[in-house]
Amino acid sequence: ARKMISDVEKQMKKLMDSPPNARIPDTVSLIKESTLFHDLGEEVLENVLPLFETRVYPAGEHIIRERSSGNGLYFLARGTVRISIRKEVVDILGRGQFIGEIAGLTGEARSAEVAAESPVTALWINGTHLQKIIREYDVIRNRLWTIGDIRMTENLLRSRTPYKQWKYEQLKKFAARGHLLEPNEYHPLQQSDKLIILVHGNATPAGEAEKEIRAPAILEHGSYAFSKGALLFIC
Repeated sequence: ARKMISDVEKQMKKLMDSPPNARIPDTVSLIKESTLFHDLGEEVLENVLPLFETRVYPAGEHIIRERSSGNGLYFLARGTVRISIRKEVVDILGRGQFIGEIAGLTGEARSAEVAAESPVTALWINGTHLQKIIREYDVIRNRLWTIGDIRMTENLLRSRTPYKQWKYEQLKKFAARGHLLEPNEYHPLQQSDKLIILVHGNATPAGEAEKEIRAPAILEHGSYAFSKGALLFIC
């Protein structure tokens, strides 16, 4: 765990030693370049762009508070932010990255605290508009879940053996190789060489109805009954 914290601190210093450009990039260009909206075409962008609002935060201000109600998604246009869980810094994010995706998707309470490390300009879309987008565009829904699942996987593994011994970048690369899976109602998990994480919904081991497992959780290999809308992330 100390190794992981040290790596995060190095990442923070690297970002802080390279202060953000004072010029705020063009909103359209930022959205087009993002992992969520790239190559989706002009028609999609014309529907999505008007739903975003620009928000500005001074250094030190809290953007998201842990356990607060989830409402919407943030896209960082300028500056860097510090991500903390239970007072421990777990990541530093900057221009071109999203924050708040899991709470934005599910409406559940925020799982982390986000504070501005430098002056931050963010593009924000509220929960109602976000839900409208992911209902209309499956590709955006799946991409957003993948972004959230990678971050959720990192947070879930960083305190577990052997992952807590890994370097910061090693864990991020491992999580980034994962893919999203929507299981059937009854689904066998037999990929013995894979790590299987329940990222949304509930899972009940076959023959053990009293042992319902709630996301987020690492699942052992075997057969499960899944709740409607359950999602798995396979690494």
